[in-house]
Amino acid sequence: MEWFREGEKNTKFFHTIVKGRRKRLKVNRIQNEEGEWLEDQEEIAEAAIDYYSR
Repeated sequence: MEWFREGEKNTKFFHTIVKGRRKRLKVNRIQNEEGEWLEDQEEIAEAAIDYYSR
């Protein structure tokens, strides 16, 4: 109910929700085609670009 009352105003409540969502949706690691786990953000980005480029 609080979300409906507060909406997306620039409130502490809104920013807390956004921070939690960002943390939950962040990709911490992925597995490449060779089966190796990548945890470095640059490696994750490169692997994703390579995968979707093909």
